[in-house]
Amino acid sequence: MELKTEILIIGGGASGMAAAVAAAEMGAEVTVAEANAAVGGNGLFPRGIFGVDSKIQRKKLVFADRDQIFRDCMNYSHWKIDGRIIRTLIDKSGDTVNWLMDRGVEFCVHHIPNQTPEVFHITEAEENVGHCVIRNLKRICEEKGVRILTGAKGKTLLKDEKASVCGAVCETKDGEVVIKAQKVILCTG
Repeated sequence: MELKTEILIIGGGASGMAAAVAAAEMGAEVTVAEANAAVGGNGLFPRGIFGVDSKIQRKKLVFADRDQIFRDCMNYSHWKIDGRIIRTLIDKSGDTVNWLMDRGVEFCVHHIPNQTPEVFHITEAEENVGHCVIRNLKRICEEKGVRILTGAKGKTLLKDEKASVCGAVCETKDGEVVIKAQKVILCTG
């Protein structure tokens, strides 16, 4: 079988589904290829999500010092991790929580003993944050017409005559599916 799409996302976990929603909201035709029988992957398991300067924190008057959190993270790792990545994670974390809230995830800031400031966001639903995030992202994908192929394991990237990636071959229980795409995003954990 052969399919065509503007954007092919290989991996339907939290990052793949977020990428699919973002691309679909910009009007792109999107296909997600997920190896498992359902989307979510490890994105289903988080009980909460870290965030600095989210809307809900501001509403509760929780002010976190990004610089101090950065120093604490780096000191904890003995400065052996890439500080640029940690800095970006901290600086964008509140925006990520806000983006998810705008898409239906209802967070609250959770107090963990000895944690100052409160940076752990959970949901009040019975399910954990991961399930809420994936459920909402999947719903938006369905509303936006994103094609989600489950049981489709990425096997080989396709390249054009200029050696640019232009799709992938995915393995399914029924055989191979060739997916040609203008852009390919790998989100395979």
